[in-house]
Amino acid sequence: MPSPAWARRYQPPKGDPPKGKFGSNGSRGCSFDQAQSSDLNRQMVTEQSNAQTISLPQPSIPVTLLAPSTHVGRTSAAAPTLAWFVTATDPYRVRISLFILDSDQSSELIHELEYIETSSGLVQYTVPMEQTTLQDGQRFFVELSVACKPEDDRFSPPFVAEVDVALPSAALQKALSQADTLGQKAELFATAGYWFDTVRELLLEADESQSYQKLRAFLKEQAQLDEEDKHGQALVNIAERLDDANLKTLARPLDMNQSPSTP
Repeated sequence: MPSPAWARRYQPPKGDPPKGKFGSNGSRGCSFDQAQSSDLNRQMVTEQSNAQTISLPQPSIPVTLLAPSTHVGRTSAAAPTLAWFVTATDPYRVRISLFILDSDQSSELIHELEYIETSSGLVQYTVPMEQTTLQDGQRFFVELSVACKPEDDRFSPPFVAEVDVALPSAALQKALSQADTLGQKAELFATAGYWFDTVRELLLEADESQSYQKLRAFLKEQAQLDEEDKHGQALVNIAERLDDANLKTLARPLDMNQSPSTP
């Protein structure tokens, strides 16, 4: 259950649900995830036959964008910060794309980045200001997909999420300027319905405090909005993975030595 210090902070913005298809039918995972799971199951059976006490393997988590599924997420930044969870046992390629729909409903790519993933955990990426054309009141789409081998150009069906850019009100800007901590800023953004800004501040706080407590509570709380939703279950699994004392690596900023590509 969410921590009492965080429970029910986030207030989803009012508006229509996502118009497009959120997420995808693809697993956004690779065959080595399934192979690893089979190896773990065989190991579990062998150890059980030896009357040893073992813990069940953790569920496999696909590449997952930290985004809401029941409503359109909001950001206050024209250069938004995005975060996703990756599971890696072998290197693979990740592609994240931002695009908008033109008046004729054709898609226009406005930013794209590909990089090679080699480790598991949370990744955060802030779109460079000079590489974005987003404006207040604009809706954009995020696509996140993977190619199971670094040299492969065949990507999985993308995970898709919709995001609205909305500049904060004068009252919110004033409150943010008076906030003393990252946690207070996160709470202000959450109450105002800014999903992506909330996640950004909670990640910054986690890096500062070496604790994922509030981010775990936030993800679990959002997953409860639709318990049958596959994406919600993925958020729960991520939250539980962050609760693992053996997970020492906090969210890492994407290595900007990697060269982003733009249209």
